[in-house]
Amino acid sequence: MKKQVAESQRSFIYMELDELYALSNLPEPHKQQIYQEFRNFLEDVTDTSALADLTDAIYELGAYEGDPFSNLLSLMESYIEKPQLV
Repeated sequence: MKKQVAESQRSFIYMELDELYALSNLPEPHKQQIYQEFRNFLEDVTDTSALADLTDAIYELGAYEGDPFSNLLSLMESYIEKPQLV
């Protein structure tokens, strides 16, 4: 059941990611690199609360002025560096 919830959350994140991708003005190769890195990162995230936090953070990125797509790598790095509670 938890796996299905995580997969559903990941699907929603992918939709948000696709929207940010479409709105981004970054050069195409750079966008593709960020997109692929972030998708690969998401595949390894199985904690549903972490996915919910990432969903919120991605949604907030869309509210910033400028091109929020480039901030995805910073978001990913901050998550990786954040100590995970077990």
